[in-house]
Amino acid sequence: MGRGELSYSKVRGYRRAQEAKELSREAQQQMNRSVNYWFEDDGSLVLKARLPALAGAMLVRALDAASSTKSSCTSTLKFCVNALPALRD
Repeated sequence: MGRGELSYSKVRGYRRAQEAKELSREAQQQMNRSVNYWFEDDGSLVLKARLPALAGAMLVRALDAASSTKSSCTSTLKFCVNALPALRD
């Protein structure tokens, strides 16, 4: 072992430490998650969110899909952008 080789137990210990670190990061993301939104006077939606990485990626994909469709409607977000003016009245 004196030639820079790693033993199985050292590799296993390193992997366990990395897994614990990753779980700790995921738990922190879950604990700090929040979503706030409001409508401005001009009717525009303001969205502020802190989400875990996976949930954030899913939201971004849904928003991209909603903004790229001709009808502005998606089943992913379950709302129609064209109906927003009626919602704020």
